[in-house]
Amino acid sequence: MVLSTSNMLLSIIYDLSKGTAKKIRFEDIAVAAFKKYPAHFALKGYAEYPDSGDAVHRPLYSLKKQGFLVAQQKYFSLTESGKVLAEKIAGYEQKHGAEDKGRLSRDVQNEINRVTGSEALKLFASGLKDKILDTDFYSYLGTTVRTERSDFIARLNTMTRVAEEAKKIKEYEIVYELDKFLVEKFKPEIEYKKAHGRKFDD
Repeated sequence: MVLSTSNMLLSIIYDLSKGTAKKIRFEDIAVAAFKKYPAHFALKGYAEYPDSGDAVHRPLYSLKKQGFLVAQQKYFSLTESGKVLAEKIAGYEQKHGAEDKGRLSRDVQNEINRVTGSEALKLFASGLKDKILDTDFYSYLGTTVRTERSDFIARLNTMTRVAEEAKKIKEYEIVYELDKFLVEKFKPEIEYKKAHGRKFDD
């Protein structure tokens, strides 16, 4: 079992309710989720604060739609199906540990998810490295040829950090390899962009 965001939140509600149908406040769930899984539920850019937005809100109502929770006026409680699943999650955590070890932070995971659908990665994984164009490189970074110098550098640094994190997870190692390849292949363009803020032919 992989602990998805939904699984984590069920685990939190199970803990807070002590396995009963007790109603738990949304705010209490958000704070407890951050304390138990800080890497996953931290506010983007502010690791010391919890994110009570989409990270918690959307999965909770998804669990409600699936019949695992009852929700009323921002209070949530486990259904019988929710209790059964939460007990399985609790057993998994007892065996493997509840800490967020080996998990990627949400911002890094989002970047990796974006890259896995990119043209650059498709070509790289298919052994067609020579067909990767500068436009694919800019798309990989999440920029365009006209992105301002400071924003370009920020995105380049962000993707370097993402690649380093990806290297720690075997299934994402290819993102790290892709980043190394792109930085080397487009080194002249990177250096020019850093110095002038514009592409060669702008």
